[in-house]
Amino acid sequence: MNQILEEIWQSSFKSNEKLILAILWSFLFKYGSESDEKEIIKISKIELAESSSLDSNKSGRIITDLDDSDWLILHDISTDGFIEKLEIELLIPDDAGISLPDKEIINNGDKEEIKISQNKLDNDHSDMDIIISFWRKHFQKRPMTPTEYTYLKGFVDKGMEAKLIAELLSYTKTQSINNPISYIRKILTDLYNNDIYTLNQYLEQDRELKNIGEKSISKNNPGEKKRNRKDKVSELEEEGWD
Repeated sequence: MNQILEEIWQSSFKSNEKLILAILWSFLFKYGSESDEKEIIKISKIELAESSSLDSNKSGRIITDLDDSDWLILHDISTDGFIEKLEIELLIPDDAGISLPDKEIINNGDKEEIKISQNKLDNDHSDMDIIISFWRKHFQKRPMTPTEYTYLKGFVDKGMEAKLIAELLSYTKTQSINNPISYIRKILTDLYNNDIYTLNQYLEQDRELKNIGEKSISKNNPGEKKRNRKDKVSELEEEGWD
């Protein structure tokens, strides 16, 4: 999956087109293909709009623009009740040099089913769903770019917990950071280098820092009132995490 995202990013597509392609491939790896022979998905315009933070008309136009490219073919637009669904075949350009995960034959009674071996991929994209959901919640007017998606997924692939990344997204919004992804990358890199991968580890580290600070104040300034504690991310930065 990372190879596909990297290939998308290196393409000449516009930023929003790259984002849509990344979302479509994530959808495929999460839910599987509608066909045993081709990589076909059915996704509603609403799902596509929510995942990309673009309105449904704009995301639909991007799909139309990408139609018959080396990356996808739009086969059909159907209506399920009031919901429009797109039937899309995802392609990998011949010159990309990328192969999809091997498929295995699973015997299911009298029927043999073909299933992609992707348990780890499912877990990864479940984590990315959490992160994308928090991003949409806190940065409603700022769609996540393919580069930002790739950066955050890189930390997920390294074992960083989605809840920890989501916590940092929430904090970053409250600080009105101009470049949130650069800010978060610095913190995540320092956490990773210090073997902190989960939200619980992060909170435990914060408690230890607070205990050390409070003991120091009590020892050196017995009559001084306890100072107000800064929030956990700011304190980590103050200790040299920036």
